[in-house]
Amino acid sequence: MRFTLLENCKEDMVVAENIYCESGNIFIKKSEKLTKNHLDFLNENLYSGLYIEDNFSNNVKINYPISPSLRNKLTISIKKIFEAVHQKKVLNYVEAANFIFKLSKNLINEIPKNKILDFLYIRNLTNYTFEHSVDTAIISVVIGKNLNFEKEKLLELCVAALFHNIGNMYISKKLLDLDHKFSQSELEEIQKHTKLGYDLLKNTFKTPKNIYEVALTHHERYDGTGYPLGLSSEEIPIFSRIISLSDWYNAITTKRSYRNAFISIEAFEYISSNAGLHFDPNIVKIFVSKISPYPAGTTIILSDGRKGVVIENNESILTRPYVKTYGVDKTPTIIDLLEETTLTIKSII
Repeated sequence: MRFTLLENCKEDMVVAENIYCESGNIFIKKSEKLTKNHLDFLNENLYSGLYIEDNFSNNVKINYPISPSLRNKLTISIKKIFEAVHQKKVLNYVEAANFIFKLSKNLINEIPKNKILDFLYIRNLTNYTFEHSVDTAIISVVIGKNLNFEKEKLLELCVAALFHNIGNMYISKKLLDLDHKFSQSELEEIQKHTKLGYDLLKNTFKTPKNIYEVALTHHERYDGTGYPLGLSSEEIPIFSRIISLSDWYNAITTKRSYRNAFISIEAFEYISSNAGLHFDPNIVKIFVSKISPYPAGTTIILSDGRKGVVIENNESILTRPYVKTYGVDKTPTIIDLLEETTLTIKSII
């Protein structure tokens, strides 16, 4: 199977993975053919793209960090809790936090260590806040495992990532979705989410300090230019240094109503160039060595104009994967971009 941007999906393409709608139910089943109604719905809800099955991408295996079904379950669970906070519903917050701890154990158990992972999930804008929380947790746990965190520490890291943006539930959605540069007053209002989330997790959810302090400090920057406290370097809690990077990567690589997503390699270049500035350089080093900028299944155009699909990563240099292309006679050719030095990946389609 291969991932195809929604703009390139057409009727009668075969869906390779279940597509979940906003409620968490399956909207399009694996192996179904796309219809006009499907495509209209997917466009209206700003899905990023789909995994499709065809001869071009036969036998391509995706190394998901966690299964799409577990990701969907976590997304819907976080959504229920966040919406209860937003709508001021009666909720046993301590029990809700304990439930998220239990689900987090499943996430931690599924994520492998010391393996290059293909972080390319189907995303939709209607569940952006909740999917973002889950995807931030996934990458944070990948980093935590490769820092050799003990299981209990990994569990707290995961829950901290899932809850890091809960303070946004007190901020106007209209304000969060503005498509222009924020005014000073708008920026100050948005920045309140850090303290609001901190107070909620500490006083109402009764979470451990490692978790509630992330809500306050996940926008701090390694060079001291972040907010709200202006912390720098080791002053920033290790969980916040991890989650800051994971949060930024997931946000910038997700399509929003007011901007297109960065492609993964653009985000990787920004993160690498900001090691020691915005991000902890040791965490950057782990991130760029464990998360692929060209996940298996990515449909690409090579610099010579040929269309291809990434089938496997080169662990030594992740920006030079193995690519499968087809000649005019439909014969597949495997290209090792580590060996074919005159070829580059021109674009993702």
